[in-house]
Amino acid sequence: VLRECPISNAYAPEMSRIADKYSKNGVAFYLVYVDGKLSAADARSHSKEYKHSFPALLDSKHVWVAKTGATIAPEAAVLSPTGRLLYRGRINDLYPSLGVRRYEVRTHDLRNALDQIIVGRSPKTKVTKAVGCYISDAR
Repeated sequence: VLRECPISNAYAPEMSRIADKYSKNGVAFYLVYVDGKLSAADARSHSKEYKHSFPALLDSKHVWVAKTGATIAPEAAVLSPTGRLLYRGRINDLYPSLGVRRYEVRTHDLRNALDQIIVGRSPKTKVTKAVGCYISDAR
């Protein structure tokens, strides 16, 4: 998450809904703040303002960014319990491109991946292109 990214902020309610649903299946969710200059207090304030329902982590040195290959905020990454990347990409297609927002979501990419993972299958689509704000210094 980039605190100042409007697309990232627009996904807050959907991510809370996804976390509420899939945490019942043992999926752990973390909000990862990738702004290198964001303080813990500012992250807590932002998370509270947007009513995130899961814990937040600060990734000022981009450890998680590098591990997952994320370059955009928001970009979802699903890791196995052993740390293997199972899915990376968009949450859904609400934003098909920068500056374009649909009235209705057509494809629920993250939900589809999680549905397959919780029944022991590998996601049919492992990588999708996220739309949002670029993470500076992302590798």
